[in-house]
Parts: sequence; structure tokens; C-alpha cells
Amino acid sequence: MAEFVARLTRAQDLMPAWRRPELEAEWSECADGLAIALDRATQLLDDAFEASGFGSLVGLVEGLLDPLESFAQAEDRFASLRRRTERPRGQRTRHGA
Repeated sequence: MAEFVARLTRAQDLMPAWRRPELEAEWSECADGLAIALDRATQLLDDAFEASGFGSLVGLVEGLLDPLESFAQAEDRFASLRRRTERPRGQRTRHGA
């Protein structure tokens, strides 16, 4: 759990680097989800919580990962924006010189 908290903290530190106006909605959802996941994981770590059985463990993992679903949506949105700005291969700008 300590490693998960460390990685969430690192992700939170890196969040400002990909903030763009065209991705603001996605960025905000990811930032909120990351804060929720980090808070939950930190609380579990502080409480030294141990899952009692497989079902409990699955529920615990789902509770930690669910807030991070917005990252998958943001990745899709980022990819669609990138595809719109990339030129097809072999297509080059012609100069009138």
C-alpha cells in the first residue's frame, strides 16, 4: 500500500505538466479522482487495514481504482486530439519556391 501511495503522489506531482485548455474537463476529473484514490489509500495505510478474505480484498482494490477510471477516458480524448493534429504519412507541406 505504501508503494501505491507513493505512485499516486508522484502522479499527482506530474499532473500540472499535462494540463491543457482543450483537456480541462478531463484533467479536472483526473485530478479529483487521483485525490480521492490517494486519500483512500493513505487512510488504509494509516489505519493498517487488512482485508478479511478474497471478497473484501476485491472490494478494497475496486474502491481504490474506481476513482482513477477518468484516466482511461482522458487517454482516449488525448489520443483523439493527437490524431486530429497529425498529418497522414507521406503528406508534406508544399512550398511555392
